[in-house]
Amino acid sequence: MQLWKIELDCVSAEEDGWQLIELGMNAWEVTNETRLTCYLRATPQELADFLAKAVKAGFSNPHTEPVEDANWVQLCQASWQPLMIGKLTIIPILEEQKSQTPPTGPSEIAILPALGFGTGHHASTRMALELLQSAPIIDHKPQTALDLGAGSGILSLAAAKLYNCAVYAVDNDPLAIENAAINLRINKLGEMVTLKCADVLQVSGCFDLVMANLYAEMLCSLETKLRELTRKDGMLIVSGIMSGLYQEVRNSYAQPNWRLAIEKGSEGWHAAIFIRN
Repeated sequence: MQLWKIELDCVSAEEDGWQLIELGMNAWEVTNETRLTCYLRATPQELADFLAKAVKAGFSNPHTEPVEDANWVQLCQASWQPLMIGKLTIIPILEEQKSQTPPTGPSEIAILPALGFGTGHHASTRMALELLQSAPIIDHKPQTALDLGAGSGILSLAAAKLYNCAVYAVDNDPLAIENAAINLRINKLGEMVTLKCADVLQVSGCFDLVMANLYAEMLCSLETKLRELTRKDGMLIVSGIMSGLYQEVRNSYAQPNWRLAIEKGSEGWHAAIFIRN
C-alpha cells in the first residue's frame, strides 16, 4: 500500500489533533495553529474513506500527496547519540542483528526506532521516564506494572530494568507490538514483559504501577477503567498530554478517587503521577 502525506485545516490544531487518532492515525504534527499534517498507509479507496470521515469530523481543505516509503526515524538515527534520562541511558540501534552485545546493566536500554513509537526523544516519553524514576515510584517499589499504549515498549523496559518487576504491555497497534517485541529481544527482557495487542477496555487485573502514555481525551474518558486497573495506593503515570488540555486531565484525576503526587511540563506537553485512593 502507498504511504500518503495528508494536510488538513481545523479550528485549533492543538485541541483537534486527538480526533485523528479516532480516525486511525497513530501520530500527527502541527503545521500551524489551524493546520495538521499526518501520514497514512492506504489504498486509494481507503484514503478516500479516511478523507470523507475527516471532513465529516470537521476537518477541511485536505491536501494529499504520495511519499516515498521510508522509515525516517531509522534514516535520521545515524546522527543520534545515546540519550541520558536520569539513571537511564537510551541507546538507539539501526538493526536488531547489529546489537551483538545487548545492554545488560541496570541503566542501559537499546531501542530500535520505528515510526510513531517512543525513543525517549519526545518530551512526552522523556517526562514519563523521568517520573518513573521519581521519589514516589522509588518509594513505592512496584512489583507489577501495566504499560498502556506501549509503543516501542520503552516504558515497559525501563520499569523492568529499574524495579525488576513484571510488566504487562498493551497496544492496539500490531506494528507497535511488533516493534516492542524486537526491543524485548534486544534487551533480553522477554521473560519480564508480556506483550498483548488489545484495546485498553479489554485489559483486566490490578497493578502497583500503571503507565498511560495516551492523549488527554482518552485519559479523561478512561478514568474509571484506570482506577479499576490501579491498586489502592498504587501509582498512575500519565503522559502524552498537550499542555492546553492538562487541566482537564487533572480535574478527572482528583479527589476523592485520586491525589496528585507530581506534575511537570516541557515543550508544550504535560505529564503527572496520580495516586489511587
